[in-house]
Amino acid sequence: MDQSAAAGNPVDVTKQPLPPQTGGPPPSYAQTNPSGQPPSGYVQSPYPGQPIPQQPAVQYGYPATNVIVTQPESVLSIPAQPYPRSHMALSVIGCLCCIWPLGIGAIIASSNVQSAITRGDIASAQKSSQTARIVNIINFSFGFLIILTVIIVRNVLVSTY
Repeated sequence: MDQSAAAGNPVDVTKQPLPPQTGGPPPSYAQTNPSGQPPSGYVQSPYPGQPIPQQPAVQYGYPATNVIVTQPESVLSIPAQPYPRSHMALSVIGCLCCIWPLGIGAIIASSNVQSAITRGDIASAQKSSQTARIVNIINFSFGFLIILTVIIVRNVLVSTY
């Protein structure tokens, strides 16, 4: 080391000879290109030791490839047998026009049919559909009998007086 550097004075490093390159970094473009111009597409880093920023729409190191994107095809599943009926409209009419406690039971059974179909339990849906149908038949039968009885009793009582 120079005595002026030891004394704190700056040393001109450009006048010192460079050590020989063995196994070091690759030679610069000025050493490999006799014209001294950078090769086409070369981007020089603004600061030494910094990575070179990539240019937009320039792909480095990878060959051009075609990317094919496909979407999965939807599979239409057709049930082997039709879904059971829920009898919901009949249950609501039976609740409003006939015996309301039986109508509420029929509405609950009809709702169970729709829930079972949604979760894919067809056997349970068929059982609930059958229950809703039977409760609706009982509801309308009793409702019809009650209405018929009221009409007969009314006519008998009116005709006697």
